[in-house]
Order: sequence, then C-alpha cells, then structure tokens
Amino acid sequence: MHTLKCQRMVVFVFLSALFVSGCVSYRTEGLFTQPVLKTYRLHTMFGLPPDREQILWAAFKGAFPGADKRLIDGQGLLTTYDAQRARLSQEKRLRIARDLAVEAIILATHEHTTEGERHVDTLVVRIVDAANGEITGSVVVTAESDSQVSASALSAKAVAALRAHLQGRSTARRGAARTGSRPGDRSGRSGGM
Repeated sequence: MHTLKCQRMVVFVFLSALFVSGCVSYRTEGLFTQPVLKTYRLHTMFGLPPDREQILWAAFKGAFPGADKRLIDGQGLLTTYDAQRARLSQEKRLRIARDLAVEAIILATHEHTTEGERHVDTLVVRIVDAANGEITGSVVVTAESDSQVSASALSAKAVAALRAHLQGRSTARRGAARTGSRPGDRSGRSGGM
C-alpha cells in the first residue's frame, strides 16, 4: 500500500511539474545502474543548494520505497568547489563514510543556461558506494524549454530514469534465468558447446 502511494506521488509531482513548465524537451544520457543501488539505506548528498537537495531526495525516496532510507546532512565535509565538480578523492570519500556512517554518497549538480530564447537545464546525478568508491548509479537529464524547468520536474525525470533502468535490468535477468541465456548473449545458444 505504501509503495503504491509513493509511486502515485512521484507520478503526480512529475506531471504537475511538466504542466507548470510548459513545452519541455528532455534528453537523458549517461544512464546506468547497479542492483546494489536499491539496497542502500543511509545516504548523504552534495552539490545542490538545500532546497534542490530536498526536492531530489523526495523524488529518490519516493521512487525507491521499502527499506528505511535516510538522508544524513554532510554539510561542511566537502568544499563548495569539490561538491560542484561532483568528484571525490578516496581520502574524502572514506572520511565521509567514516564520519557520517553512510552507505551511499549522492553527488548532484544543476546548471541553467540560456541559448537565445531557449532555457537549458541540466541535472547530473551520480551515486557512489561510500565503502569502495564504485559508481552505482548515474544519469544526466537535460531539459530545453522556453522557461526555466522546475527542480521537481528535473529530479522526477532523473529518478524515474534510474528506477526504470534498474527494473529493466532485473527483468532482463529474470528472462535470462528462464531461457538459460545471459543478458547480452546474442548467439541464441544456451548451455555449452
């Protein structure tokens, strides 16, 4: 019941943001996920102002319900420069993992530019495993419109893409398990020689 309510809320937020922002053209790039992304409970986030951070977190938590997911404030652990670059040295990553006891670090940046009368908004989201530094999720969403696109619409689009990719991966694995082939195996053969 709770999962269905969260999913409906994410869809409502996305559609509301789409309606408010007018005619928008979205492009999603750099999308990949690892199954471990669904298992993280404790997160921290860097790179966005607090209001946009909360909007992205609300979309993320709504799209990945289940385990008690929490966002831990990491203010002061990264310089503004590092957070805006969305890069972590091993030393900083380990310090964040130790000091905040988090499993995942969400690095996100938002850029707004204008090209003539068109507004271009780009949201980059990377999720890094705090223990080993592996990037377990990544998406870049670019929106072009005649006005600035809302943070809610960008966040909803990014998180929906991550979730859909994860669901596609699990569906492909289940299908492969039933047929005896591996995902990406185009030979049509199953089993040995």
